[in-house]
Amino acid sequence: MSQPVITPADLTNGEIPSGFEVVHLKTSASDRLSKVILPRNPQQGHVVIFTATTMQGIAAVTVSGGEGLDAIEYKIVPPAQNSFTFDDGVWVISGANVSVLSPRVVGNRIPDNPQSLTSYQLQNGNFVAKIFLPDQASNGDLIFITSNAGSVATVAPGALLFNNTIKIRKGDLYVFAYLDAFGKWGLWHSPTRTPKPTSELAQPIAPRTRFTIRPANWLSQVRLPQQAGDRDRIIITSTAQRSTRILPANIINPAAMTVSSGEEYEFLYVKEKNGWFMERSPDTRYEVKDLLSGNVPALVKPRTIISLSKGKWHGNITLPKSQAKGSRVIVENTALRETQVRFRGLSHPVEEGEIVAFKVNKNGVWQKETTTIDLLLLYSDEAAAFLGEVQ
Repeated sequence: MSQPVITPADLTNGEIPSGFEVVHLKTSASDRLSKVILPRNPQQGHVVIFTATTMQGIAAVTVSGGEGLDAIEYKIVPPAQNSFTFDDGVWVISGANVSVLSPRVVGNRIPDNPQSLTSYQLQNGNFVAKIFLPDQASNGDLIFITSNAGSVATVAPGALLFNNTIKIRKGDLYVFAYLDAFGKWGLWHSPTRTPKPTSELAQPIAPRTRFTIRPANWLSQVRLPQQAGDRDRIIITSTAQRSTRILPANIINPAAMTVSSGEEYEFLYVKEKNGWFMERSPDTRYEVKDLLSGNVPALVKPRTIISLSKGKWHGNITLPKSQAKGSRVIVENTALRETQVRFRGLSHPVEEGEIVAFKVNKNGVWQKETTTIDLLLLYSDEAAAFLGEVQ
């Protein structure tokens, strides 16, 4: 097993290189390391050992890793030695300043004001069916719950920010972070279940569920479940040659939805709305030259984006009739002259440098959704700060 020892001088912008089963990072008193980024492409079971000595002017070292929902960040106060193990898609810390608890030590209730990092471990013979998280903690405190028990455990919902579907099974890792602004624990990481999809997708048994439609179990359509835990997620993806339609039932913001090979949709269950919010979806993209006589084909994705540019221009774009409610067509015009978007017998100009969105409203009728937005404004950081981030 390759176990190189590296120093801060070996890092680029604090990033530990990928590719090693075990790598040991050591600092010295003369170093000025305040940030460490764990390997970006780890494999299950890879380990980073971090030995942080006292460094002048450095009160703590931020260690971060992972992406998206599995991104995680630790504050290490030197001197300390910690290990970070990549397990089930997330970096798990052990070592200095990590409190290790179990039902045999504290029962079913993790005490208030825990250490910043707490590991609560379930085993056969050292098990409780319901775990109570602390009512009081500091902002950013993390609790790791792992299980090697044959029975299933849950977490009492009272201290949770959202009442996700939490069923802790053998081999699972759950991570909770305390959010001082809410006085609650937020779910940071959970396992992803991967049941076989059917036309009526099963109600989740975990906060994250991934359904993959394969050639051998291809389905012409699927429907999301009517009920789920609050903020549970469902991901629908496909490796099949034929497309699968996602029905609009139980979806808060439906549109034209088909999933094809290599594509993903992500839905979030919002309890107060009693439905699924479509958070992420693929787009259909056309250059206007791809449209026969400027006619947009029937929509199969929530957003269809049509681009016009110098030398790739058409005077008219006609939107299709009788499309799924909530579907959008976005016209981006960087050509040197305007184009006309036609629908319902009306015509709307899209000038050079503008983006205009059109949406099928709740009555099934096309309408112009946005005022025109200058391309430079839309793509600038200032615009993102002013308009807010839109999912």
